[in-house]
Amino acid sequence: MAPDSHRDSSKPLLLAGIDLPAALKRFSGNGELLLDLLRNFGKKWSGAGEALRATLSSGDLQQVRLTVHTLRGVAGNLSMSGVVAAAEALERALKRGDHESVPLYLEKLENTLNPVLAGLERLPPPSPTPVATGRMDRPQLERRISELAGLLRQHDMRAVACFTTLRAYLEGGGVAERLTEQIERLDFKAAGKSLAEIVELLSLDAPT
Repeated sequence: MAPDSHRDSSKPLLLAGIDLPAALKRFSGNGELLLDLLRNFGKKWSGAGEALRATLSSGDLQQVRLTVHTLRGVAGNLSMSGVVAAAEALERALKRGDHESVPLYLEKLENTLNPVLAGLERLPPPSPTPVATGRMDRPQLERRISELAGLLRQHDMRAVACFTTLRAYLEGGGVAERLTEQIERLDFKAAGKSLAEIVELLSLDAPT
């Protein structure tokens, strides 16, 4: 399914700063999944420039580096090559302690990111999410968690869709919320660790 499935097929979806064919290929042609991730990116990184400036002003350079590194990784997975290049340039300036150039590179990152975010604001709304009814039985839940764990280990993008079907059935408080955030930013290595924590908390027999 193409990422313009909610639109008139005669008007292909175009988004500034995003190589949609490459992104769609990365997600095995799953346009709905790609749209969901793009919407999540728009929500997560809206106002990122202002937030980075505030963190930079506070002197917390380590947090700035961590945020920019995370942004670069997610943007790369979504085929936003311009954002990736701008984030890498800012990362390099931070690593070499080039404090005079950091504001300039941050401005360049904002100028690259903002058109992408503006385009994402025009995406069609998501389809209503089905409400989970009842509960999975324990063996079924364990099988699905093991499947998710395997996909996360392989850095397989199908992990996102697998997690979507499981999310309503997973408990674990803050760990479950952390897992959701990690999946949304495609940090599969960290997500695997959080999933293992949930398995332990729920005393499940699901290899992770």
